Amino acid sequence: MLCDHNLLLKFPLDISKLHAVLNAAGLCKVKPEFHIAFVLKDAEPAKEEALKMAAENAKKKAERLISSSSNAHLGEILTIEERGFSYRSSMEVMTSAPMLSAGAMQPDNITVEVSAEFVWRIDR
Repeated sequence: MLCDHNLLLKFPLDISKLHAVLNAAGLCKVKPEFHIAFVLKDAEPAKEEALKMAAENAKKKAERLISSSSNAHLGEILTIEERGFSYRSSMEVMTSAPMLSAGAMQPDNITVEVSAEFVWRIDR
């Protein structure tokens, strides 16, 4: 007989607490599978920084393209349209072993992705 049960636990980053929860679950008779995801408590600062970096990158590329193809230069920014934002940092732990290494339970770097469209005025 197959039984599937999902349990979601959320708590502030505390590696010792995470280690204790995983060890307790690992002591049960079944073979549990764990999916551990580290998320940002407040994603807005990461989103703002990613948009800032995207704007700087887009401006450099646009300036390079304009300066190499004409005698015009980039004017003021007219519009910014955000197309998407995502971030991730997760790890899979699949084990039934009662002792999981606390050192292995550290969050990875978080990858932030932003997609936006920038429109500038072109001055001659």
